[in-house]
Amino acid sequence: MIQSYILAWLDTVISTNFDNTNVHPPLSTAQLQELIRKIHKESQAIEAKLKHRVYAITSEKRIRIFLNNYYHTLEVLHLKVHSYRLTLPDKEKQWLLLLTTLEDTLDKLMQLIQERFENYIHPQKPTLKKQRSSQKVRCNLSTDQAALILRAADESRLLQSKSLRHVFHTITPFLATPTKENLSSDAMRVSAYKAEEKDKDIVVRELQRLIEKVKSY
Repeated sequence: MIQSYILAWLDTVISTNFDNTNVHPPLSTAQLQELIRKIHKESQAIEAKLKHRVYAITSEKRIRIFLNNYYHTLEVLHLKVHSYRLTLPDKEKQWLLLLTTLEDTLDKLMQLIQERFENYIHPQKPTLKKQRSSQKVRCNLSTDQAALILRAADESRLLQSKSLRHVFHTITPFLATPTKENLSSDAMRVSAYKAEEKDKDIVVRELQRLIEKVKSY
């Protein structure tokens, strides 16, 4: 029996709204909220279908092929959405929340496969985790201030990654602050969007210090 493509709806949303055009029609608040609601609902359905399909397969080889095919497809869609978000014209910022929601949803689905079916996708991951605790760099900023810098580096394309979530998940385990040894990558990412003015001022001041330091070389 031919199995349906689990990611069909998400793939269609991305290709219909963002492929082959640089101009997007205005999006009302109601339309945006409805699309985001459907994305969250579809994400839950995809999780359930993925698990059901995997548990219905009896061959280890076929499970590996199935998971890697879907993981690769998620990566491709994720890179597309991330690229669209970074190049979105200022006049179309109403689409930003939709792109961010799509990016987070795709990232969570990849994370689900990584964590639940780790041996099929990334068998070497546990070794890396064990090494991280002895490789931390202490950043003399608060968690919120460091988060601002990472967000700015991602959105200015100083750092190029498949998503902002991936930036935080990759870098945060190696960071510590003067008051915190173990940082939460998800908490840092959220705080990057809720910055207080005093944190912005401190980050700007520290970046200016860096500029002066570079000029002195």
